[in-house]
Order: sequence, then C-alpha cells, then structure tokens
Amino acid sequence: MKPLISLFVILGVTFSILFIPLPNVHVSTDILAQPSAAHWLGTTATGMDTVSLLALGAIATIGVGLSAGIITVVLGIMTAYLTEVTSARVQCLIMLVVDILIALPETAFLLLLATFLRPGPLGLIFILVVTSWAGEIRIFAVAIRSELARDSVYAARLFNGGHMHIFSKHIAPAILRLASARTVASTRRATLKHAGLAFLGFVNPLTPSWGGIMQEGFEYIHTNAWYWLMLPPIVSLSLYLLLIFNVGEYLAKPKINNHDNKKTEHFIQRQECTEGN
Repeated sequence: MKPLISLFVILGVTFSILFIPLPNVHVSTDILAQPSAAHWLGTTATGMDTVSLLALGAIATIGVGLSAGIITVVLGIMTAYLTEVTSARVQCLIMLVVDILIALPETAFLLLLATFLRPGPLGLIFILVVTSWAGEIRIFAVAIRSELARDSVYAARLFNGGHMHIFSKHIAPAILRLASARTVASTRRATLKHAGLAFLGFVNPLTPSWGGIMQEGFEYIHTNAWYWLMLPPIVSLSLYLLLIFNVGEYLAKPKINNHDNKKTEHFIQRQECTEGN
C-alpha cells in the first residue's frame, strides 16, 4: 500500500509542476526576510520569495531527473536488444564502447562534461544519459538474451517473425517489470546527480533548481538565513527521493503467484508433519 501511495504522490507532483502554470517569482525589497505571512519561507538575498523559487526549481530538478531516467533505460534496452540480434562484429564494437564507458570514473567524467558544457536542462539530460547509459546495457542484455532463448521466440522465428514482432510480443512484456524498476532507480540517481551538480555550481545558474537554491543558501550558513534558504530544498529533495525509493523497492521485488505461495505452504506443512512423525 505504501509504494502505491508513493507512486500516486510522485505522479501528482510531476503532473502539477510540469503541466500547471506556476506564478512568476516576484522580487520584493525584503532581502533575506524571515518566514512570515507574506513570505511563508522567507526571501532570498535578491528578494525572491522562497516558496515560488522552490516551485520553479522543482520543474528543472524533477523534469531533468525523470527525462534522463526514462531516456537512459529506453536507450539501454534498444542497445541491448541490438547487441543480441546483430552480427558478432557489431556486437563486439558496441560492447567495446560500453566497456570503455564503464571503465571511466563516472563522477570525474560527469564533472568534466559539466565543466566544459555548463549545461542547461537539455545539456544536463544529455550528460546524465551518457554517464549512465552503459550500465543499463549490461543488465538488459542478460535479460533479453534469456528471453531470446525461449521456445516461443524460436517458434516466432520459424514463422518469419521479424525483430520488431519478437521485441513487441515476446521481449517487451517479459522485461516490463525490470524496465520499470530500472527507470525508477535511474530517475533517482539522475535527480540526485542533478542536485549535486547544481549545488557545486556546474549548472547554468539562470535555471532555478533545488541544488542551486541550496548553493545560494550555503553562503549564509553562518547566519540564521540558512534554515529558510537551505532546509526547504533539502527537505523537498529528500522526500522526493524517498518516494522514488519506495516505488523502486516495490517494483524490484519478484512477483510471486498466490497459487505458488499456497503450494509452497502446503509442502512445508507436509514436511513438518513428516518430520514430526
């Protein structure tokens, strides 16, 4: 029940920030004002309302993380399927590129790309996908290879079933649960990386994000302003990642049929009775 609630909350928050127009951030003369009735979470050093800035930051933080997570998994599935159905030479070439990307230190590679590109939202999605894409290929290649060895796929090939038919009718339904779990995990990692890059100053500061708000508040860590500049984005990011984690844990658990559970319980009871006798 808890994972379902988390999923509905994530979908509701994502829909609201991506499709419902947000009010403009009004700049007032109240600089670093404490939380009040006029400004529920105070104002920043430039007089921006923290609540409005937090809502705008959610668009980039959640939008970039979600987009990068989905693209990473889709690209990983497509590449993994290509390696399993193509010629040996192409497969070796693809896996060579994958091995090189996996061998590179991910954090250093990510910081290097961010330093040279100083990316906006689209650039962030690109570098997050590039640094995470190779790891997904290994995971899905094993799953797809196992499905391609089934008798149903062999029969489809005998009846001249093409690659698209085999993928859509046999492979995709079989790896759907794995793909959902990997998408959630990839989204969580991409969101956290985005917040970290923004906090370190590697992201375009003109695009508000939760990490950027934390970076601005860190300058006032020795004053009382830190708790209305840093705590709101920290709490928002933590709650969002916790919701994603709950959904990911639910999807990662193997689905066991209730009929199999009853048979297992009946077998255990028979074993206990046999041992008792």
